[in-house]
Amino acid sequence: MRRNIYIVKTEAELKPKKVKAKVYVILKSGVLDPQGKAIHHSLELMGFARVANVRQGKYFEVELNGAPSSTHGARIGNVRGEVEREVERIAREVLSNPVIEDYRIEIDNEENSGEDGEGK
Repeated sequence: MRRNIYIVKTEAELKPKKVKAKVYVILKSGVLDPQGKAIHHSLELMGFARVANVRQGKYFEVELNGAPSSTHGARIGNVRGEVEREVERIAREVLSNPVIEDYRIEIDNEENSGEDGEGK
């Protein structure tokens, strides 16, 4: 006699997990930063004499749909790699100017970043 086994997943288990990517963009070291110089000058005028240099940059948070709530490790690993490649392309082609700017990417699963994602 053959038995059918059914695995019932809740809606939360089937819903794709969100992945938050943090992208930091800053001017390359050889590129003049007039806004950073202006901020540095203002800090000096305000009495912050120990500040040696200021470099201004940009910060972006990009939220993507990631892996489904599956326990299948290989699939999750593949999706994470796809997400990393996608964010890398977004940073390179949209968020930065690679001629004058460098960027750094951090990727976190939203479930591991706290309830509201604040305070880190």
